[in-house]
Amino acid sequence: EVLGTAGDPLEAREAIKRLNPDVFTLDVEMPNMNGLEFLEKIMRLRPMPVVMVSTLTQAGADVTLAALELGAVDAVGKPSGGVTAMEAFADLPQRVKAAAGARVRTVSETRGPSVDAAWRARPDHVVALGA
Repeated sequence: EVLGTAGDPLEAREAIKRLNPDVFTLDVEMPNMNGLEFLEKIMRLRPMPVVMVSTLTQAGADVTLAALELGAVDAVGKPSGGVTAMEAFADLPQRVKAAAGARVRTVSETRGPSVDAAWRARPDHVVALGA
């Protein structure tokens, strides 16, 4: 169920307080404040599942990775280049429902010891990253 809409982050902040949504969809490009800045504020003040929906959040895009790092649960790209909104957003309801079940924590809760600290504490272990 869609509880409300907002035209900018200021309206969104008030809507979040008033409506207490289970999930919030957020664009990157908005008037008055960048969506990533707003996402950072949401996750610091009232952590909640957020699905980014933007032309800038295509798979693998830097903006998508930044949003996920800030705490977004998912990112959906808006249609471009011959793809209709119906095609692009066909799975959006399922993605929003999945996001509603996500356990969201503040950024400080998700940060453990740094790799350097872990390495010094356990020099006999190897840390490997792959992509």
